[in-house]
Amino acid sequence: MSLFSVFIFFFLLLFFYFFFFFFFTSIAWDEFVANSKTENPELLLKLIISEDPRVQGAVYEVISSALAMCKKDGVYPTKDNLRLRIIGQLQQRKPETIQTALSVIERSTHIPRSPPKTIWTRQHFIEEIEKNNVVIIDFTKTNDPQTPDDMEVKMQVATSLANYIWEEATCRKDFGCIIVSDEAHRIAPEKAYSGIYGEREKINPIWIRLATEGGRKGCPLWFVARRLSLVSKAITTELQQNFICFNVEDVDRERVKQDIGETFASLLGALSPGEAIVKSATGFKIPGQVIHVKFDLVLQPSSVKYGLEERFKPLSPTTPTLPPSPNPTPELEPVTDKVRESETQPKD
Repeated sequence: MSLFSVFIFFFLLLFFYFFFFFFFTSIAWDEFVANSKTENPELLLKLIISEDPRVQGAVYEVISSALAMCKKDGVYPTKDNLRLRIIGQLQQRKPETIQTALSVIERSTHIPRSPPKTIWTRQHFIEEIEKNNVVIIDFTKTNDPQTPDDMEVKMQVATSLANYIWEEATCRKDFGCIIVSDEAHRIAPEKAYSGIYGEREKINPIWIRLATEGGRKGCPLWFVARRLSLVSKAITTELQQNFICFNVEDVDRERVKQDIGETFASLLGALSPGEAIVKSATGFKIPGQVIHVKFDLVLQPSSVKYGLEERFKPLSPTTPTLPPSPNPTPELEPVTDKVRESETQPKD
C-alpha cells in the first residue's frame, strides 16, 4: 500500500468520524416547554390544573381566555401579563371568579414572573435539524425540576415538534427530515388511556398525516415498538416499510397477520436477535416484496454494558450485624449461694 493510499484512508476515516460525531446533537425535551406555553395555551392550562383543583368552571374559562389573549398578542404568559388580561374580564365575570383566577395565577409554579432568557422556538428547532445529521429529543431527561415528568405533557411537546417539521416540509421543497420515534405506543396507542388530566384522545391527527403523506412531503415517519399490538392500526397499516424482528407474544403475531397479511406472518417463525423480515411497498424492485435480512453488529446498545451480572454482584456469606436495641435490657446480678439461702428461709 502506497503512502498516498494510507493518507487517503486516514483522511476518509477522519472525515466519517467528523461527519457522524460532530453533526449530532441531543436536546432535553423540557427545553421546548417554555415555547409550548406560548404557542399551545392548552399545555400551560393543563399544568396549572395539575397543581390547583380550583381551576374549573368559570375560573377555567377566565384563565383559558387570558392564555389565548397572550398568544394572540404575541406576549409570553407571565404572571403580570395574565393578571392584566384576567382583570380585563371583570365586566363579564363575577368579582369572586376574577379573584380566584388571580389567586391561581399568583400561586402557580408553572407561570414565571418574567420570560425565560432562552426559548426554543420553531425556527431554532428547524435550524438545529439543518445543521446536524441527527437531532435527538431526549424524553428521558428533564432538566427543569418544575416541569412534571408526565407522559401527557411530553405528548404535547412531541406533537408540537411534529407539527413544526410537517409545516416546514410542506412549505419548502429543499427541506426534508426523517422522523424516528421509539416507544411508538406512547404516541399512537391502540387504546386510549387516562392520565392526570383525564382520558386523552387515542392519537393526534398529525401522526396519521405523517404516516399517510409524510413520505411524499419529505418527512417520512418511522415508528419503533416492542409490541405491535399496542400501536394504533391507523398508523401501522399506512406505513409502507415494515421491519418485523423477533417476537414472542401470540397477540403480536396475530396483529402482523391483520396488518400485513397471513402469508407474510407465516414467514416470521422464531427469528433470532439481529434478524428481520422486511416488506416494502416501494423500496424493492417488486412492490410488496418480502425478504429475510440479517443485520451486522456495528454498535451494542448502552444497556448491554450494564447487564444483570454488572448490576447484581455475587453475594458472599456474611455475619449479620444487629442494630443496637433502643431500650437495652439491664444486666442482672449473678445468683449466689447467699441469695439462694435467703430465698429458702421461711418468712416471719
